[in-house]
Amino acid sequence: MTQYNLTQWSPSTKRIVAIACVLIALLVLYLGRSLIPFIVLAAILAFLLDPIVTFLCRLARFPRWAAVAIAYIALLVLLALIILLGIPALVDAIRQANIDLPRLVMHIVIELRRWLESIRFVQFMDFSADLSPIVDPVLEALNGVVPPRVIPSPERILESLPSAVEMATGFASTVVSTVLSAILAFIFTLIYSIYLSLDMPRISRWIYEAIPLTYRDEMTQLGRMIRQVWIAYLRGQLLLCGIIGTAVGLGTAALGLRGAVLLGILAGILEVLPTIGPVTAAIPAVLIALVYGSTVLPVSNFFFAVLVALFYWVIQQLENNLIVPRVIGHAIKVHPILVMAAVVIGASVAGIFGALIASPVLATGRVLARYIYCKLLDIPPFPPEPSVAAPELERQSLFQMNKAWFANAYARTVNISIKVFYVLSPVVRQIARQTVRLAIWLWPRLVRIALWNWCMLRYHLPRVYALVVRAATDLYLSVRRGTST
Repeated sequence: MTQYNLTQWSPSTKRIVAIACVLIALLVLYLGRSLIPFIVLAAILAFLLDPIVTFLCRLARFPRWAAVAIAYIALLVLLALIILLGIPALVDAIRQANIDLPRLVMHIVIELRRWLESIRFVQFMDFSADLSPIVDPVLEALNGVVPPRVIPSPERILESLPSAVEMATGFASTVVSTVLSAILAFIFTLIYSIYLSLDMPRISRWIYEAIPLTYRDEMTQLGRMIRQVWIAYLRGQLLLCGIIGTAVGLGTAALGLRGAVLLGILAGILEVLPTIGPVTAAIPAVLIALVYGSTVLPVSNFFFAVLVALFYWVIQQLENNLIVPRVIGHAIKVHPILVMAAVVIGASVAGIFGALIASPVLATGRVLARYIYCKLLDIPPFPPEPSVAAPELERQSLFQMNKAWFANAYARTVNISIKVFYVLSPVVRQIARQTVRLAIWLWPRLVRIALWNWCMLRYHLPRVYALVVRAATDLYLSVRRGTST
């Protein structure tokens, strides 16, 4: 066997190699930065579908590739149903809303101009201020929003025709390229997610074995906490979208607001943006209430707009204080101001994708910062759970004993039932055979008896009824004569 002279790296060499590896990794991330959103979305999708895949593998005894195939086929079928059924429903909701968008915009612009003109000169007691340098540029900008009412001349139309054609061509090419890019992005994300789902146990095992032995317990606990943050946020956020969308749709419909279904869908979609999404969803509802009023309540448009804003505020408070603690839990313990700042920063860095994942990323950073802080100060980063009182321990032990007893009794009952069925199966088959023979023998006789009884009731019931009535009358008269004498 060949012997090799193995050497050990010095500490300085190890530091240089570690720094070089980190720099190379950062360079690779920078060069492939355009793929990072797709990989993160694929990881989130695989993370959401992992419980289904695990269920099919452990309980249904499917191989992993079959479980992954079933999960993703079900996902594609669900997306197809949403597209085929949701888009026509959305179009019908827009049509039934009967909202004149140009009129809505014009009304908002007119009211805004009127308000700006009223505050051009502000005077309060002895204090006066001239706000025209600020108000006049805004008024000039609003003048361009109002469409002209003069019909352009034919020469003007011919002059603007080439630019209009060029604009339409550019818009069409932009739409086509955007649609193709979205389709390719969806395909690549789906492929990445399928590979991640297939190799998730292998990747987890590789990460676990790559951690030094002395840090495995801490890193496992840290990874469990981060996983809990993402599980609570992603799955809870999907449930929140459905709850808030349904509540807003039903509430606005009860208030008599136009486009209640559309507003509910918008509120459910914008719910994925924490703190900012609900406020953004309330703006079009308030504007519609201000312009069109209510179809149910006999109040002014302004008061109805205030009522709609109050309704959205109540929904937001119920969500923050009642629904979120029960759906998402306390995994994301971040102040709303920090969440708003994270959403703005994420949107500026990575667009809508950055805004969507800003909250769980911030919560993950909080977990990591707390771990680093505890390690720097030699504080246990994962304090032991509070001890449970003796009655609680006794109650839990009794519950576990009863649970085990019921499980054992259930298993024995099932086994005995199966054995009894196998033992009595010949007898059961014989009884079933004799029952069928008896039914075949009784069927014509029962039909004959039923027909005979029907004929008797049909043709002899009036005569029997007359005889009974006559006998009752004679009995009554005889009793009356006896009492009179």
